[in-house]
Amino acid sequence: MLRSLKDTHKYQRPCIKVMVQEPTLALFLDPGLGKTGISLIAIKRLMDLGVVRKVLVMAPLIVVHETWRQEAVQWSYTNDLTFKVLHGPKIKIDFDDGVDIHLINYSGLKKIRDRLDKVKGEFPYDMLVVDESSKFKDSSTKRFKSWKKLFSRFKRRYLLTATPLPQGLLNIWSQWFILDGGQALGTAFTRFRSIYFDNPYKYKWVLKPGAAEELTKIMDVGSIRLKAADYLDMPPIMYNTIKVTLPDNAREVYKHLLKDLIIYLESDEIIPKTAAVRSMKLRQLVQGAMYTESGDIAYYHQAKALRLKEFVETLETPVLVPVGFKFDYDIICKVFGKELPIIDGSNRGGNKAERDKRLVKAWNKGELPILLVHPASLSHGVNLQHGGSQIIWYCITWSSEQFVQFNARIYRQGQTKNVVIHSLIVRDSIDELVQKVLEMKGATQEMILQQLKNELLKGEKK
Repeated sequence: MLRSLKDTHKYQRPCIKVMVQEPTLALFLDPGLGKTGISLIAIKRLMDLGVVRKVLVMAPLIVVHETWRQEAVQWSYTNDLTFKVLHGPKIKIDFDDGVDIHLINYSGLKKIRDRLDKVKGEFPYDMLVVDESSKFKDSSTKRFKSWKKLFSRFKRRYLLTATPLPQGLLNIWSQWFILDGGQALGTAFTRFRSIYFDNPYKYKWVLKPGAAEELTKIMDVGSIRLKAADYLDMPPIMYNTIKVTLPDNAREVYKHLLKDLIIYLESDEIIPKTAAVRSMKLRQLVQGAMYTESGDIAYYHQAKALRLKEFVETLETPVLVPVGFKFDYDIICKVFGKELPIIDGSNRGGNKAERDKRLVKAWNKGELPILLVHPASLSHGVNLQHGGSQIIWYCITWSSEQFVQFNARIYRQGQTKNVVIHSLIVRDSIDELVQKVLEMKGATQEMILQQLKNELLKGEKK
């Protein structure tokens, strides 16, 4: 049965109203609160009012193919909106095709930007929606620089994300620039940074006293922030650590790598890139293998995969398993004795977009007892709450944004069972450190390296 406007939640109605009234707005809503539905209803209302003719939506690939169209057809008010996905080498971009909403994934932005650069006269789009706007968090990327001059040509601009600041308030400048062209935070990132941040550690910028409060006031004016816990009656969510012991042979290699890393962390010179490379070697080793300088894979153990198989067999319920490295898949499949379904951004098994859609559908129908996923391929905007309520982090991520967003694929509106987030953690290893930094909220690679220097190395210097 189609939902009517009467079915919108009370917290969604003021969001829709403000979005219709204001030409720019950031919707910083927790996963599951319906950012897409709010946006679609506002778009339809603006079209009915004659304010908007055509909309461009930027979003992650699977969100482009699934979420927007899927959400629109569920509402009687929006199910007549028309969509076109501008993805793939054979797709022709026609601004006069009569379609209401064009959807483009972030990897395809160059193609449409090149076309828009050549537009003379009236701009073809009235409205821009940047779904998961944290994709523009870094102002130094080609993605942001190439679009910087185009944002202002959209009369209406909106940001959607639950995690606007994955690495802190430095991430807000480029996103806010999309909204106001630099009116609030300036037109240059370096000047913004010098006003609000200091750099006492040479490689890490920290907020000046009072800067957080000032930036929060600016953001409050142009954004709506809603937390799911305040509005949704959700089942409990629990976190569980599953300890794994590193085999003796791998432990010896680990100690050698750790001593090598100490040299860089304790030197007078800060060499974050070099230290990061060595810390990555530690992370690979606890997963079971390492990439060699020639690009080959050296395998060391199957401890995590064996513990995963043992634990999955006790659950008797579908599980999502986030992996981190390509060799994770090979090790897991070898231990399970068969190929397992995976969403990892590769073309494994044919066209990745079609394959991912098929796997998401099968998962939500309860047809997949286990689904491996690289969190970067499925951490935004996808509904997976109907297929299961358990996640086992096979390779824990250092990105708090990824951790929060991926867990929210099952812990969202519509979930009826208790949710459990498990993490496979190797004892006395960098796994424990990454988990600790995640618990601090706002994990970054720099924080991990700093923690390595301050804590993990204690007792390892002998």
